[in-house]
Amino acid sequence: MLAAVLAMLWAWPQRTPPSTGSDRTSVAASDVLPVDLAHPASEVADGRLDWLVVGGGATPSSNQYGIEADVQEVVRTFSGPGRVWFSGGAEALAVQVRQARPRGDPLRRRLGRFFWPRQGRDARYRKTHLPRTRVAERPVVLDALTTQLRHAADGPLLVWIAGHGDLGERPADSGVQLWGGGRLLPRDLARLLDGAGLQRTMTVLMTTCYSGGFAEMVFDGADHRRGAARVMACGLFAAPWDLESSGCDANPDRRQHEGYARHFLSGLRGLDRNGRRLPRPQIDFDGDGRISLLEAHTRVRIASSSADVPTSTSERWLRHVAPDEGPIRDADLPEERAVISHLRRRLRLDPNIPQAKSPLAAREAAIAQAQEAVDLARADEDAAWHTVAAHLLGRWPVLDDPWHPDFDATLSTHHRSIGNWLDGSPKWRSYTEAVAVTDAANRLLDEARIAAALAERLERAQDNLRLAARLTAAGGAGLVRWQALLRCERRVPRLRAPDTDG
Repeated sequence: MLAAVLAMLWAWPQRTPPSTGSDRTSVAASDVLPVDLAHPASEVADGRLDWLVVGGGATPSSNQYGIEADVQEVVRTFSGPGRVWFSGGAEALAVQVRQARPRGDPLRRRLGRFFWPRQGRDARYRKTHLPRTRVAERPVVLDALTTQLRHAADGPLLVWIAGHGDLGERPADSGVQLWGGGRLLPRDLARLLDGAGLQRTMTVLMTTCYSGGFAEMVFDGADHRRGAARVMACGLFAAPWDLESSGCDANPDRRQHEGYARHFLSGLRGLDRNGRRLPRPQIDFDGDGRISLLEAHTRVRIASSSADVPTSTSERWLRHVAPDEGPIRDADLPEERAVISHLRRRLRLDPNIPQAKSPLAAREAAIAQAQEAVDLARADEDAAWHTVAAHLLGRWPVLDDPWHPDFDATLSTHHRSIGNWLDGSPKWRSYTEAVAVTDAANRLLDEARIAAALAERLERAQDNLRLAARLTAAGGAGLVRWQALLRCERRVPRLRAPDTDG
């Protein structure tokens, strides 16, 4: 799956040669989601919500089908009153759905991929199938969160955020893109939790790239130098602050999706990503007969075959307060033990050495080697691109500018000549061969990243177990806050009938 950040960058026109040249299309499938939400969970009389969802991208080109599908699955999962703020709202043509068959003039498609590469040309755009959704603009979202945190309620507000993230220089600088270009930041959530009139806290679930930056909300002002936040909130995230996540896929075949939400939401119902019932020990890790948010999160860490490395607020706090050395005392972490047990089997490691380090260093070396191969292939492709561009533009100077007043006339008048040149030119053939090499190198890089993600999940789980043992032995306020974060993450949510588990 292409990284979410590249999807965003390629959504805008570029005058540099493309990194890939293939015209990938999906299998034929309907873009109608297989869920009837004509009557979603309604709001209560006083406007209080149990959950709310913020989803979508900044523009239609960054609002892929997979994001909408994840949000729709969220809506059909959680019980109680809820509301969705999604992309441009109900009336915007803001959902990008990839089409199986190419459309338009083949020559124009070739020139577009060559001179002006961007994702989305194989897609159509439609209104969302989510009912009664509202525009996910920054002021609107912040106002909704503020209002809900001031409502008295039995439990925390559950907030699900799906879309695209931005990488910051520091964890607290990570952000989530909202409709129209606004950004939601970790300090925004920290400020809300420290605001006047607060009646409850929140549990945040995020699928975006770099979402682990929002784990900084465990600190006052999202700044670890200022100590623990006055009001505690917890969160589960698809990726650390410095890594991408998967899930922003325009492919309308839901069976092909492998993102965090797909595994998490199925896991809450005791199912695998394909809807098959899981043996209870594979999801109910503490054996209490119920499935918590943290157990569903743990299921993602075990079962996902993506490059995601999920993390949490309790993990962030643990790394902040746990002693680097000292005595140890076993901590009650069945989720971490499950990750270690399952991933050691997936990685075919010796079960007789349970605390041995995972092969992360070797996997990271493989990524570096694969990245070097991509860089070399891309350099060759760039050189071939410039050669072809010079010869094409030397004959038809405006082919790289579809907004030039002479472009349409040039393409119409010389359509056959341009096509014949591309078909017969050794220079074009060398370029397409270079593109194929780059594509193959990128596929190997993706495979290396997925393999490294499994190893990093395992190593993080082993580190969590080790650090928790030291913190448990050390005791004190740091331990109390960590245990409170775990209790928050282990919350068992109410699910919509008729599929409620437990």
